[in-house]
Amino acid sequence: MTKYVSIFLVLLNIIVPMVVKYTSINFKFAFCAYIFVCVPSILSLIFAVKEQKLSKICRFPTGHKLLEMTKDKVDTDDEWLKFKIAQYDKAIDVLEKNNDSKVSDIRKGYNCYIFAVIMLTIFTLIIIILGYLK
Repeated sequence: MTKYVSIFLVLLNIIVPMVVKYTSINFKFAFCAYIFVCVPSILSLIFAVKEQKLSKICRFPTGHKLLEMTKDKVDTDDEWLKFKIAQYDKAIDVLEKNNDSKVSDIRKGYNCYIFAVIMLTIFTLIIIILGYLK
């Protein structure tokens, strides 16, 4: 996603000055449109970069926490079985929490990117309409 947003921002920064220079579009209008397209794109880029960082995962909790977790889950006296089950349970919980957080931020990033593309489309349509009216 970072590649697409970066390319999008580069093209936007090339096209907007050309539109202002070679058309009769007002600079204030072009600047406002640029902000409405650029801000969601930058937010999308921030979300994408944030989710590319490595997550710290605690795979093995303390012994007291393991015993506490296994009291109600297994009806056996095998301490090793309780220990392994509790370890896997804790690791799965941490992984699920990290994955849910990453998926949420990636969805926000894509939504911001889609919003930026829609705003650019509206900006382009306004330029075309103003070109035909004059």
